[in-house]
Amino acid sequence: MWKDRKHETVITCDSLAEYLVETGQLKSVEEYNERVTKRINEIMRLMFLQIRDKLDRKFGCYEVFGFDFMLDDKLNPYFLEVNMNPAMFLDTKTMADLLPKLVNDACNLAVEIHKDHKKQSETQLIHDLVKNQCQLPYEVLYEEVDLCSSKKFEPEEVFKVETA
Repeated sequence: MWKDRKHETVITCDSLAEYLVETGQLKSVEEYNERVTKRINEIMRLMFLQIRDKLDRKFGCYEVFGFDFMLDDKLNPYFLEVNMNPAMFLDTKTMADLLPKLVNDACNLAVEIHKDHKKQSETQLIHDLVKNQCQLPYEVLYEEVDLCSSKKFEPEEVFKVETA
């Protein structure tokens, strides 16, 4: 039963990459990042572009989204769903290690972004905070600040995701 083996099945992306390298399925962690992480990030970025007009924007508020993906035997990522209220259970070692850091980082970013930072642009501030003040590694995939002048994206243009 899955519940009995839950601790074995809930792992980080870094752990998966290391496992795939150790078992000879990939040559390096960099190959994993190129084949999997970059594609997943691009899919998430495109999702935000499509829904940006529907996002609830309230000053001083933030949301944490949970994106679920599945990989096939060729490591092609398939988007399954996005959770607007992702599970935050600490019932596995991976989740107990990861979630407190994620919540702390999200709260700290929200507080820092709303401080008076007149010397920096908002975009630069966000990138600096993510790079220098977070416990976990993040990549900024979507920025409202830079999208204000962007062209309107058409779904057929946006969701062209090439597979190897």
